[in-house]
Parts: sequence; C-alpha cells; structure tokens
Amino acid sequence: METSIESLDIKLDVFEGPLDLLLHLINRLEIDIYDIPIATITEQYMRYLHAMKEQQLEIAGNYFVMAATLMAIKSKMLIPIEEVKLEGDDDYEDPRQELVDQLLEYQKYKEVATVFDQMQEKQMNLYVRDALDLTRYEAEAQQLAPGEVQLTDLTAAFQALLQKNCAQKPPAATVKQDLFTIEEQMSQIQKALTQKKSVSFSTLLHYHTRQELVYTFLALLELMKLGEVQVEQATQYGEITIKGETQ
Repeated sequence: METSIESLDIKLDVFEGPLDLLLHLINRLEIDIYDIPIATITEQYMRYLHAMKEQQLEIAGNYFVMAATLMAIKSKMLIPIEEVKLEGDDDYEDPRQELVDQLLEYQKYKEVATVFDQMQEKQMNLYVRDALDLTRYEAEAQQLAPGEVQLTDLTAAFQALLQKNCAQKPPAATVKQDLFTIEEQMSQIQKALTQKKSVSFSTLLHYHTRQELVYTFLALLELMKLGEVQVEQATQYGEITIKGETQ
C-alpha cells in the first residue's frame, strides 16, 4: 500500500545534512533505497525546504546543492534509455546510482554512530571505584630469595621446550605403549646430578619425544617435592639450573 504524499506532514526536525534528510524521507515513505522514485523524493525534499523558508529558518548551502542534484537526476531519468543508447552510450548507468551509494555509505556511518552513542550512554552509568591502598600487605608478601625459582617459572620454561620440541618433530600418528615411568626418570635425573654438580633445565629435557619430556618434568617436580634437588635461576627469564640437594 503506497503512502499518500499529501498525508505526510513534514516536521522541521534538526537534520545533520541533506543525506540525513533524504534517509528520513526514504524511511518515512517506505521507499526502496535501491529503487528511489526520484520525482517523489524530489517533491518531498523541496516541500521541506519550502517549509523551512516559511519558518524563516536559515538553510545551509549544501541542502540547495542536494536539491540541484535531485533536479539533475530527475532530468536524466526523463530521457528514455533507448535514446541514450542511440547516442553511443551502450553501458547505460542509472543516474541514481551515485546518490544511492552515498546514501548507503552514510547509513553505515549513522548506524555505527548510534552504536557508539549507546556505548557512551552505558558507560555513563558505570562508576569506577578508587584504587585500594595495598601497602599494608607488602610485609605479608613472600619475597623470593636470590636465585629462587617459582613453579610458574618452571612451568613456563617447560611449555617453551615442549612447543619447540613439537615444532621440530611432529608427533607420530600411531599409539605406542608407555615406555617410561616417573620413578625411572627420577633415577635418570639423580644419576645425571652425580656426574655433574649442576644440570641446566634445557639440557635435562633434551629428549625428542613428547612422552619422555612429560615424564621427565613430572619426575623433576617429584624430586623437588621430596627436597632431593634444588632449582635456581640466576636472572629473570634466564637459564634454570638444577642441583642435587647435597651440592
């Protein structure tokens, strides 16, 4: 059902520009933006400008530029397509296309602006609490001794070695029976520490299979739990060194 032009009362709303006014008219008349009836939209646009003049309101120059553009498009639309092709223009282009592209682009920006306005309104309803003074907890915080390693540091180093190992040699697609135990790997670590005073973490976990890496790492954690090895790190993010408890 078409909307009667005479039944539409043009309200003197505040628009952000001629494209904003055109979108308002297109939505109100329920017009397909891809098939704009130029004669209808031009008439409604000119009625708006005329109403503005009657109210003695100042009209920006870009509104008159758009009015001239609509008139030019309307004039081109009056020329039969067959006549245009006879003049040698086989690639006929709809005179409305450039205006449609501008309207679609402006519509996107307007939708984004609406989202930003909603986010801003939501942010205005949020209240941030002032930062708490935590200085009284400093004395309670446990300080690491020089060279001491946290479990998080050890885990991070293990993950780095594991990723490096997997990148160099992808795991085989076959299922193998477990060839290692934590107890066996504990013995291997203890044996290595009897031959040397200390062993670097990367040297200890030099194995080529993911399975052996995991078992060796678990064995190291078990030895640390039992207090049979010491783990040190001279500098932050530096090499991790493993020593026997008797060293």
